[in-house]
Formats: sequence, C-alpha cells, structure tokens
Amino acid sequence: DEDAEWARLDCIDNFQTFFQEMLSRGEGLPLSGTQADALDEDAKLRIQHHWHTRVARYFSWAVDGGLLGARFNLEMMIEGLPALTEESYKKAYAAFQFLLHLRPRDMTKPFLEVSLAMQMKDKNLSQWMFNDRVMLAILSTDFLKKQIGKGRDADFFRCLANLLEADCGVTLKAYICRIFMEMRAHPETKSNGDTSADLIVVPAMLSLLKSGGVFLAIYASAALVNLSSGNQAVKMVLMAEGMAKTAVRNM
Repeated sequence: DEDAEWARLDCIDNFQTFFQEMLSRGEGLPLSGTQADALDEDAKLRIQHHWHTRVARYFSWAVDGGLLGARFNLEMMIEGLPALTEESYKKAYAAFQFLLHLRPRDMTKPFLEVSLAMQMKDKNLSQWMFNDRVMLAILSTDFLKKQIGKGRDADFFRCLANLLEADCGVTLKAYICRIFMEMRAHPETKSNGDTSADLIVVPAMLSLLKSGGVFLAIYASAALVNLSSGNQAVKMVLMAEGMAKTAVRNM
C-alpha cells in the first residue's frame, strides 16, 4: 500500500555520517543556549555520548524483533551479512557496529568503528562497553569465531576470557560458560586437537567462581569440569590456583 506510513523510507547513503550527525541534531541535547553555557565541554560530551548509546540500544531493540517480531531479529541480520553485495555489506556492517556500540567507558570519548576481533582480543576490554544482547547474538551465530578465522582457538578463547572479565551481564557470561561446556562435551566442535588453548580461559573461570555470585559459579564449575576432562595441564593449573579450597567454599 503506497499510502501506508512505512511505504516510502528515506535511504541512508552513509551510515557513519548519519550516526555522527545525530550528535549535532539530537532534540533536547545541550548544544546551544543557556543550558549549554552552564556546562563545560567534558560535561556536554558525556551527555551527548550517553544519549548516543541509548539511541543505539533503542535501534538494537527495534532490529531484534522490536518492530517485526519473529520475522526479523539480530541473528537474522548477522547471518544475512555474507549474502550482501560489497556495498550493501559495508552499510549493513556499519549499522551493525553501531548497534553493538563497542566504545570506551570514558564518555568524553566518541563512539568510533573499531575492528571487532582486534578489540575483543585486547586485554583492556574491561575499559570498554557494549550492548550485551548484540554481543550474545554475535557469539550465538559464530560471527566472532568466523571473523577470527578457522583453526585459531587460542585467539577465540582469549576473546571469550576477556568478555568474562569485562563488566557485562550475567546472561552473557553464563552463555560463554555454556560454550565451553558444549565444546568439551562435543569434541567435534573443536577446530583441532590442541587443548593448550583451554588454559587461556581458566583464570577468568576461576574469577567467576570466586566473585561471580552463586549462579555464575555453578556455570563456571560445570565449564571447568568439562575443560579439565582429559586435560592434565588444566588440572595442574586449577590445583595450583587453590581450586580445592574454592570448591569447598562454594558448596
């Protein structure tokens, strides 16, 4: 129906420009006038960037079934990316990165597109923030694993360990624990027979046992049971880190 409200939509040629222009056009932002004069530059930047983050969360909700229900969600968007033409992929991926909104926790700094795989492997991921629901979709569709590349378990596990140590929600951390539970329960999901990569995630799992709360401690315990099954190196690390005392304390 050409008369319907959504029959004609404006085309966004450059998503990066569109997202940046939001910061100068957002209704209610202290961009000029008495309110702006009363704030220093850092305060204005924090307000703008907090608003930008909330807009990204709203857009992610809208994409993830908020507008079209089960007909379209984040998983469908991510899984459909490879089928796009090069030009369409660049636009869709720019929009996807905005939804994830991987950005520094310092709100005086702007949101900028960064390499997902490179940033996830960086140990300072705890100094960054992102949308948990979008990150969960990235993991559940194996998008991150594919970005890192086949046969690079160590790099993938390092990303997951950094997520476990980041300031993200319980649901996301529990899902990461399930990845390791299923990975060891189904060895065919491993890209090679090298189990040394498992050692990378052990410290992060132990941290959950000690300070993640009861719910995450249960998930981390189950993941460590599977990771240590048939892996003497993991068992040695667990005992050296006082796993026996930690286990007794959590009983």
